[in-house]
Amino acid sequence: ISHVDSSVVDEVIENLRSEFGKVGDLSVKRGNVHDYLGMELDFSDESSFIVNMEQYFNEVLEDLPEDMDGIAATPAAEHLFKTRDDAAKLDEERAGLFHRVTAQLLFASQRARPDLRT
Repeated sequence: ISHVDSSVVDEVIENLRSEFGKVGDLSVKRGNVHDYLGMELDFSDESSFIVNMEQYFNEVLEDLPEDMDGIAATPAAEHLFKTRDDAAKLDEERAGLFHRVTAQLLFASQRARPDLRT
């Protein structure tokens, strides 16, 4: 919630607390920099704001196993959409990792890196 007059913000927060405070605690954070769903939202500049997801990407990369460490010019290799019937299936742990990382990157691409979707 943002407003030129902080008393208006205070009033809205109190209204929210009175309506929804019975369900759980209402979290209030004031200031120019906020963390929200893996995004750092920086409102320090009056004419713009910055969405930074560097920490989110670092956490995704830190969770990857060592054998997935490396550099590629592009993830779009020629074999990307080809399937092999004789290929070994991923074990349950590796399949879960694949699913989680794919979901994390899709989440990030919707917010800060639409270029990842291509």
